[in-house]
Amino acid sequence: MNEPSHGEILRAIGVLEGQLKQLLDAAITDGRERSSLGERVGKLETRMAQVIILAGLAAMLSPVIWSEVKGAFANRNQPTVTNFAFPQPSPRMRP
Repeated sequence: MNEPSHGEILRAIGVLEGQLKQLLDAAITDGRERSSLGERVGKLETRMAQVIILAGLAAMLSPVIWSEVKGAFANRNQPTVTNFAFPQPSPRMRP
C-alpha cells in the first residue's frame, strides 16, 4: 500500500481550500442577489398597487366624465327651436 507523500497531502488540502473559498463566495453572492431581488419585488408590488388604485379611480370617474363630455357636445348639435310647431302665416298671405 502506498502512503501519500507530504506534497500530495498539501496539494489535496490546497484544492479543498480553493473549493471551499469558491463555495463561500457563491453563498455571499447568492445572499446579495436575494436581498436585491427582495427590494426589486417590493418596488414592483408598490407600483402594481398604484396601478390598481389608478385603474379603480379611472373606472369610477370615467362614466361621470363621459356623461359631462356627451352633455357638452349634445347641446351644440341641437338646433335652436323657435316656434316651428305652428308657423305663423306671413303678412302677404293674410286675406
